[in-house]
Amino acid sequence: MVRDLCRFAYLTGVRQGQLRSTELANVDAERWVITWRPDQTKNGEPHVVPLVGEALDIVQRRWRNRRLDCRFLFHEDGQPIGLSLLRSAMQRACKAAGLTYGRQGGYVFHSTRKSAVTNLN
Repeated sequence: MVRDLCRFAYLTGVRQGQLRSTELANVDAERWVITWRPDQTKNGEPHVVPLVGEALDIVQRRWRNRRLDCRFLFHEDGQPIGLSLLRSAMQRACKAAGLTYGRQGGYVFHSTRKSAVTNLN
């Protein structure tokens, strides 16, 4: 679901495109880490996120409820979560929180990345 993807992004700072394309094969369900190959990251370097706390809870929930006919961890009806669905979810969340949505002085999905960096420091 979109909520899980957005919350995971807020907790970890992982980029939108990387999360949207995360496959079940990226998840090590024994050690509970997610590993992205260089071809799956924007900077072309491997990326490993050890899962703890709420991020672990999200991935374990997604893992338990995974569809065997879908290779993606975060999906909507078996397909990667679309940009328009993600954008409309962000718009609704901003409206509900009384915040401005948009690149010009508002919040967008990339704001979750900035928040995660702040929170992780």
